Amino acid sequence: MKTVVIIVCVMLFLIPISGYSVQNTLSASGVAMPSDNQGMSARARSLGSAFVGLADDSSAIYWNPAGLSNLQYFEIAGHYNTWLVDAKQESVVIGFPLGDFGGLGFSYYLLDYGVIEGRDSTGVQVSSYTAGMTTMTLGWGCSMLVEGLSLGGALKTTQQTLAEAKYTAMSFDVGALWMMTRTLSLGAAYTNISSNVGGSPKASSIRVGGAYALKFGKKDAPLILLLSSQIDPKGAQRIQTGLEYVLGSFLALRGGYQMNLTNNQLKGLAGLTCGLGFFIGDLEIDYAFVPFGDLGDSHQASLSYRF
Repeated sequence: MKTVVIIVCVMLFLIPISGYSVQNTLSASGVAMPSDNQGMSARARSLGSAFVGLADDSSAIYWNPAGLSNLQYFEIAGHYNTWLVDAKQESVVIGFPLGDFGGLGFSYYLLDYGVIEGRDSTGVQVSSYTAGMTTMTLGWGCSMLVEGLSLGGALKTTQQTLAEAKYTAMSFDVGALWMMTRTLSLGAAYTNISSNVGGSPKASSIRVGGAYALKFGKKDAPLILLLSSQIDPKGAQRIQTGLEYVLGSFLALRGGYQMNLTNNQLKGLAGLTCGLGFFIGDLEIDYAFVPFGDLGDSHQASLSYRF
């Protein structure tokens, strides 16, 4: 009963936050570098991106840097995503456990929009051009004096290119993760805190969520339930849910759903996510399928090695 009460309280805490500054129509106008607000990791994406309250691997550097405090092993991970149209996302993350000093993470992120057909003001075709973005991030998370509480931060430098133009920005993320009980954790993160870039604020995100782990079935395989809320100022507001069920020690089944509280005007299948995880010794292979309705589908794969 106590656990149920705690979960209900968490839900009541999340829903009002999700409704903050809700817009009728989705709009990302007026913000800079919106793509730098996309977290990587096939596991997290397959869980509906409801990862801020769990953040238990090196990808915490993207979702909640406080989770780096829980790193138990040296970890190197690669993430690849065939995004919308011809865009591709790639990143490499390295996680270092520091014992009593928490954990350190470093990531290199690349977004390639491919070749874009150029047109002048009259619609006549001109020379094609390229566009893309790179981000380097250094993050750290450490346990605090309060039992079960971890805090973390990440410093990021981003460069975006569009044809001959280049824009550079420095920003940082902050996060907190609180293990309330052995099975329940709460997390919060604020990403891309920065000064204006080219006269516009950098796209940011506020995430709040929780994770609840329980045993299921005779084999005592862990089942993790996730719930989170995400606010992107001048962008989308979402409620996100996820579920992970591990079969034995070799396979994880994952699913999630992102409910947009803004009208993104997408038609077709959107919001539902799913994926698989395979464990081979110290190696983990993850896959995520994320549909975006009539914009197309996203397929993401991750490869992690811990030692």
